This record gives sequence, C-alpha cells and structure tokens, in this order.
Amino acid sequence: RPAGFILTGYTHTPGLRKLPQKVALPVVETYSLTNDPLRVSVGYSNFKAMHCLVEHVIRRGARNPIFLATDYPMNDRHLDRKSGFDAALRAHGIDPDPRRVVLSD
Repeated sequence: RPAGFILTGYTHTPGLRKLPQKVALPVVETYSLTNDPLRVSVGYSNFKAMHCLVEHVIRRGARNPIFLATDYPMNDRHLDRKSGFDAALRAHGIDPDPRRVVLSD
C-alpha cells in the first residue's frame, strides 16, 4: 500500500479527482498552483513565471520573442506558460501572433 500520492499539475481525470475521497492518504499536487487542490498544492505560478521572463527579455530589447515548447496541449503547466507569454506581449503592445509559437515533438 502506498504512503501517499504525488501528482504533477492540477489537471486530472474525474476518477483521479475522486481518489482523495476513497483513500485516507496524503495527496500533493506539484509544479503548479491551483485554487482548487485535491488536498495540498505545492508549486509556483507558471503564468507569472513566464510573464516575468517575457517582461525581462522585452525590457532588455527583445522585440520578437517566441514561445518554444514541447507540444503538450493537455498540460496545465504548458497552457499557463502560454497564457503568461501572451499576456506579457499584449502588455507591451506586441501581437501574440500564433507564428510566435514553435512546438516540437
């Protein structure tokens, strides 16, 4: 029997979301923050981290930043980073054109 569960991210199947109700074990979600954790969430805001990064490179003179990532469309961390990227571009009057996104396998 496991001593607990450590999960990555906060996007889970309906069955997994019911797990804490079925077991009396610790459940920790990592690498992201959520306002609706299963039990405990330990991580950071991927949105804010990317937003700060893009703010930094724009302040240093970058005018054509791109979002380079592995293609994980169902990954909450990926989606939060992309949202932070787009928001930072918009804050500086830069169009978050889809051509700025480069996804790899």
